[in-house]
Amino acid sequence: MKTKNQKDIIEVTLAWLIFAVTLFLGCILLIPFIQGKVVIQEELELFSASLLFLVDSLVFFPPLGSSKVLKYLLIGLNLVIFS
Repeated sequence: MKTKNQKDIIEVTLAWLIFAVTLFLGCILLIPFIQGKVVIQEELELFSASLLFLVDSLVFFPPLGSSKVLKYLLIGLNLVIFS
């Protein structure tokens, strides 16, 4: 049986991991737009996905302490958009 402290450590570790991955993906997807190789109007889906990843990284940033409901809503939004 896990104690409350162990659950908190696991939750914060997962939040940092999700933050790092979504920030990385959001930045990588934005590179073609920043370089001017891709026009936003032509690749709107890719641009919106990169912005969604950047918003996810802000919500999952542990020091901000976002509510669990907001995190679950964003996970659901990601599943809807990427399915």
